[in-house]
Amino acid sequence: MRVPLTRARALAVSALAFGVLGALGIAPGSAGAEEPPVPPPPDYEYDVLPGSISDRPGLTAIELVGALECDELKVVWIAATDPVASLPNAECVRASLQRPPGG
Repeated sequence: MRVPLTRARALAVSALAFGVLGALGIAPGSAGAEEPPVPPPPDYEYDVLPGSISDRPGLTAIELVGALECDELKVVWIAATDPVASLPNAECVRASLQRPPGG
């Protein structure tokens, strides 16, 4: 038997799909707002030596380009994106990526 999709049901399904109800703590299996889930440290998840993964945030894409220009980075791995097309100042990004380290 098919249940008709009412406006309220459609809103609830959309909210669940976008994680709104889960974020509010009212979806089944979600944590309440007063008790946020505590993720395990990345060291535990990736089976590496404790403390070997930094807890500081990394660089943004634009900061990475600047770090390449200043020789603060020797290597950058780019996957599933085109920074020349997606970042501002495409010529600067292209030049930074083509520049050899120390050059």
